[in-house]
Amino acid sequence: MLRNGLIILTALLGVVFLAIFAVTEHGPSQSADDHSTDNFGTIQLLTTDLGNLSTSKFGIICGNSNGEIQIFASASKNTKCTTIKLSNNPISACILEHNNILYVGDESGIFYAYDLNAGLKWSYQTGNKIMGAAVMVNDMILVGSYDQKLYAINPDDGQIVYTVSCGSYINGTPALSASGDTIYLGSCDGMIRRIDTISGEITGQIELSSPIPASPILYDNILYAITHNGTLVAISTDRFEILYQNKNPGSFTASPYPSGQYIFLTDTQGHINIHSRHDGQFIAVFEDEIEMTPLQASRSNQYYAVSSHGKLVQYTMVKNHWQRQILHDFKTDCQRSCILFNQICFITDDSGGLYFYEVSK
Repeated sequence: MLRNGLIILTALLGVVFLAIFAVTEHGPSQSADDHSTDNFGTIQLLTTDLGNLSTSKFGIICGNSNGEIQIFASASKNTKCTTIKLSNNPISACILEHNNILYVGDESGIFYAYDLNAGLKWSYQTGNKIMGAAVMVNDMILVGSYDQKLYAINPDDGQIVYTVSCGSYINGTPALSASGDTIYLGSCDGMIRRIDTISGEITGQIELSSPIPASPILYDNILYAITHNGTLVAISTDRFEILYQNKNPGSFTASPYPSGQYIFLTDTQGHINIHSRHDGQFIAVFEDEIEMTPLQASRSNQYYAVSSHGKLVQYTMVKNHWQRQILHDFKTDCQRSCILFNQICFITDDSGGLYFYEVSK
């Protein structure tokens, strides 16, 4: 009996050894393990729905559904939040900060300039809601509205310098050339327009035959845009002509995210599609089983996105193979992209919560 027991024990040890060897030898390409440490936390909970996050010299800044601006000076559980009552309507757009002045539009179409030292500087009523961020160029503020117009505004007094009619809703932010003399703007009439920032003249346009629901992105002198029906377009800014276009299944409402040799496209089902930035060819898809918010954050060869249920995921290219790692499960419902600022990922949830995870550790 003792001999039989030793044989059984030896066999069991052999099975365990083989299992360990198999995992070590091949290594799982995906891991569901939670690698959380003390480098994460909650900044605030259960307040009011937050708008899109943006960064400033003061820290993380955003609007909320109460028409307030909130400024978070650091990423810690004891972070001081400065709250400014600005509007009676929700503020979803990213906020532009320039020389201690905050510029943002609300969902009733009012665009504000708020001096952090002196209070409200001026406001201007457009004809419909403002969902995209403003840009500053040539001593002007440029912002699009759902009233189908691009506005150029004097930042000193709020006077209109010029407007550009764009045929349909403007949901995104203008892409600004490095020289500052040109912007590129998409709208829901399916047009990409090239506009002279000094005069407001439309100097070129390309029809894409489907609404452009989010901001076009300028990267390495190439303009990338995605249409609602899934057409990825790369446009040469030198010649203002299409370099390539590639049709994707599904529908899209988020901007493309070019980074390195890749472009990331997140569809409305939460699938993250990876394409070659060189020619637009499809490479792979992340997350065909769980729903992700749009991937819009990266550093080096690491890319970050948060799931609709609060899982912060890191994707890394290692030896021509994508590896997936869940950094932390915040166990909350999310709709907006996470952002990366000073090596810290910031995540908002659907109940006004704000969370952080330091990825540098």
